[in-house]
Amino acid sequence: MKPITDRISFLPSSEDPLSADVYVIRGDERSYVVDVGSCDAAYNLISSLGKRTIVITHFHDDHMKNLKRLDVSDNELLLTVQDRKVLATKAYCDVSIDAAEDENGSNGSTGLKLGTIVEKTVEIRDGVKLVICPIPSSHAKGSLGVIVDDEYLLLGDGFYGSAKGYNVSLLSDEIRTLKGLSFTKVIMSHDEKIYSRDEVISELEGFYAKRTKDSPYIPYK
Repeated sequence: MKPITDRISFLPSSEDPLSADVYVIRGDERSYVVDVGSCDAAYNLISSLGKRTIVITHFHDDHMKNLKRLDVSDNELLLTVQDRKVLATKAYCDVSIDAAEDENGSNGSTGLKLGTIVEKTVEIRDGVKLVICPIPSSHAKGSLGVIVDDEYLLLGDGFYGSAKGYNVSLLSDEIRTLKGLSFTKVIMSHDEKIYSRDEVISELEGFYAKRTKDSPYIPYK
């Protein structure tokens, strides 16, 4: 684990297997885990924690594959509708969302982790202030960011585009959303550098300025 502050530390991403950075935020009563990765080291780390709440930034395997083998209750898992849909696929579970929800909205004996859907900003205070908020993203539909003490924004892969580049509409929404949030520094998955708020917003605005009238996407180059 590498420290960022006295409250935030992280397990760096890996390439084989591809596994995202896993962040642990230490609260007074519990630990808050942002993304669970896909590697054994991440699984072992998260399994060693006591009381914990898990936040998934988006549904890609390198960020949430370890959910398949972690024991977590639905009220300890915060995610988006898109994440839940992926968790209900055969790769993660052999039952449908409807079947699980028939059991009073709990995962019960089905093995499907429904979690708690985040559709608007959620604030948690536990000796540390966490703001969990939906972030429009070209990289993955249904992304979440986590702001710690109005300073650090854990953005996951939200800064990145898709294979096609940046979706013009989503990029505009993302820039507007980021400008409306309170943070001063940005931490991205797969990148150990800490960026300033202005650096990130300015770079996204630079991509947006390259949009053309006839294309819904802005290529990286």
